[in-house]
Amino acid sequence: MFSDGDIQNYATLISTLPLPEIIKLIPNVPEDVKLSAKSLLWTTVDLISIGFNKPNIPPYLWYYIYDEDNLAARAYSPSWKSPNNAPIGKSSLQFEIYNLSTKKKLDPDILKDNIVKNY
Repeated sequence: MFSDGDIQNYATLISTLPLPEIIKLIPNVPEDVKLSAKSLLWTTVDLISIGFNKPNIPPYLWYYIYDEDNLAARAYSPSWKSPNNAPIGKSSLQFEIYNLSTKKKLDPDILKDNIVKNY
């Protein structure tokens, strides 16, 4: 049930929540399962999107970034994929910053500053 009272039925529902987070939502989980769930690791991703007031700024649809000074590992250009993903005469890039679940979440301002400084 949704917060507005609406009810929807699904034949298949796929969750992208990490298993440790799902375990927290289930009542009466055995302690050994809770303990095991806490030991699981997963990858997080932060996405930083930048719009440009010029056409065709990005050189490719996807590219990987192999530079230790850059927090982003990969960049994607939605404006290359479809002309409907950016206004006419504009372009865009989306940067992917991956992190392990055991590491502290990175501050969004630090992520943005790192992307802008390196691009």
